[in-house]
Amino acid sequence: MAKHKIKKSHEDEITVIIPAAGRGRRMKSYGPKPLINIGSCTILQRQITMVKSIFPNARFVIVAGFEADKLMSSTPKDFINLENELYEQTNVCRSVSIALNAIDTERVLIIMGDLIFNDKALST
Repeated sequence: MAKHKIKKSHEDEITVIIPAAGRGRRMKSYGPKPLINIGSCTILQRQITMVKSIFPNARFVIVAGFEADKLMSSTPKDFINLENELYEQTNVCRSVSIALNAIDTERVLIIMGDLIFNDKALST
């Protein structure tokens, strides 16, 4: 697992952590849950769009596990990609911990990788 540190942010910046290591057994998906298409885009693309509409300077950290290479190759180049190699034996807390240990910012927003929401959820 690569070690990355995000530099301290300005007051108007936020780091968004997206734990996305789970397999999605109940959904019977054929790949990482954030890559499931909802309408014309994936869950991950929708999340990025929603976050950037409210926090245009947001930085993103994604923690992959199941089919990590597939998910990481689908993220924008400015994402910090980390891997929870023990995703099958651990839970989302480990993924969040991996991300928190890799950043050095005070403002953090955690959004589960399979969460579908609208912009009102972020603006309230």
